[in-house]
Amino acid sequence: MLDRRSFLQFFDLTESSSVPYAKTIWLFLGRLAQAGVGNQIFEQVQQPLQRHGYMARCDQIVEASLVQAAGST
Repeated sequence: MLDRRSFLQFFDLTESSSVPYAKTIWLFLGRLAQAGVGNQIFEQVQQPLQRHGYMARCDQIVEASLVQAAGST
C-alpha cells in the first residue's frame, strides 16, 4: 500500500507510516462480510460523498492528474 502515492495522500500517510499487513486487512474484510455489514459501511461512506457530488463505486480506482500542455493546431 505504501507504494501507491494516491493511497498515501488519501489516507494522509507517510512512507514511514505503520500499515497493517495485507493479510490483516483481508481477514478484517472477511469478518465484515461474514457479519453482513460491508454494504452498510459502504452506504455510510457514500452518503456524504454524494452530497458533495461524488459517486463511489466498489472495486474501482481512478487516478487523474491535470497537466498543462501546449495548445494543438
